[in-house]
Amino acid sequence: MTLDSISDEEYNLVYTSNGVHVWISDLSKMYGSFRRVLKPDGRYIMFETHPFIRPFDANGSEIKIKKPYTSTGPFVSSVTEYGWRIRDWFDPNDTESFDPIPIKRFNEKTLMTDGHTRAVAAHLAGYDSVPVYWDEDELDMRVYAMDINWCDEEGIHSPIDLAGRIVPHKDYERLWRKRCMEMIL
Repeated sequence: MTLDSISDEEYNLVYTSNGVHVWISDLSKMYGSFRRVLKPDGRYIMFETHPFIRPFDANGSEIKIKKPYTSTGPFVSSVTEYGWRIRDWFDPNDTESFDPIPIKRFNEKTLMTDGHTRAVAAHLAGYDSVPVYWDEDELDMRVYAMDINWCDEEGIHSPIDLAGRIVPHKDYERLWRKRCMEMIL
């Protein structure tokens, strides 16, 4: 990504949305470009959640970087360069650090409320089981009922069924947004 065609100090605002940092192999260059194209009183607004939060350890009284972006990537695919793939944070040989997956009982079924990617990665790495815990959070179970119906329609009954359905991130976002738009509650 280059912003070379944009004049210096041309914009009042630069905005990045959720997930952009995964695709950038040189964050310093990106931020330098932002600084160059912003007017002196311009603003940079960043909306970022997972996976950008992965490098931070907020367990103590101060936020510390526990895994800087510079420790991984860039990785080259047929589409782009990126970092922070699941294999960057999932070590199949370190079963002790595998975060348990939250589960709930709903309509006679046990379902995962999060951690699907970790469960698929564990399966692909040869795990025959993963640690779980009972999710006590208040959740909108109407949404999960719809998710269960979608999964039943698609023949997805466990993380094993997801392993052959991995899609590129851009397709995942498009498909997930389409599913979310179909939710009429």
